[in-house]
Amino acid sequence: MLLALCVCLTPDLTVAAQYQVTYRGVFSLGEEMPIADVVVLAQRTSRGDLLATRLEASSEAYPVVESLYPLRYRLTSWLAAADGRLVALEKFEKTRRTKHRLYVRDPDDAERMRRFDRLAGEGEHESRQLQQGSWSLRAATPLFDHLGLLVYLRERRLQVGDRFSVPVTDGRDRLAYDIRVESESAVAIAGQAVPAFKLRLDAWESDATGKRQVAHRPAYIWLSRDADRSLLRVDVRHAIGRFRAELQAADTRVDVAQLQPRHRVGDRP
Repeated sequence: MLLALCVCLTPDLTVAAQYQVTYRGVFSLGEEMPIADVVVLAQRTSRGDLLATRLEASSEAYPVVESLYPLRYRLTSWLAAADGRLVALEKFEKTRRTKHRLYVRDPDDAERMRRFDRLAGEGEHESRQLQQGSWSLRAATPLFDHLGLLVYLRERRLQVGDRFSVPVTDGRDRLAYDIRVESESAVAIAGQAVPAFKLRLDAWESDATGKRQVAHRPAYIWLSRDADRSLLRVDVRHAIGRFRAELQAADTRVDVAQLQPRHRVGDRP
């Protein structure tokens, strides 16, 4: 769940939150090691029909990581302002290779995602439409990308013991996330104990026979228990260790109101 974009929407994007990513595992000799910074930005498109969320991750400030595995990873997610449905997502990744893909829901069949290789010059027309907010999406079943999933969780009413499933795509693959609200706890943010909900996310994908299988190891997120439901922490476990993104501010009341659609499919009243 690392984050960020590849196209500029407009110059006055709102910085909603800043995170630091750390790693602890075999390559850090079991110590907590900062490896990247993440910034989340958001804005309505000019017509106001879409919500554009942009996240940027970079290892530029960390010389050791830069010397071994420099990272620039960006993701933009466009959601329908009315109900939060995924409209499109754009991913840029630069490590030892560079990839830049735009995925849009097909206007004629919203169950499908159309892929454009931006490095090959594809998707120029679609990109302009998205930036202007002029994309037309017919009625479709709920579908989220990872950024839209976070928005959905921040808006949903939560209580310990809740269990529910959410359909998620990274553009290429379709996953089902089984989500459980595990507990109430407190997260230390800049020395301040912030009350939080801890959620576990289990991802599943279907094989060629339609049988469900585990897509990746469980992820854990902590959302503040106040009305803002600020994202405080994300833990992702990997074979080589644990990656953690944590909010870098004592005041968790970040302004992310523009990320929240008026209605969300599947919300409880």
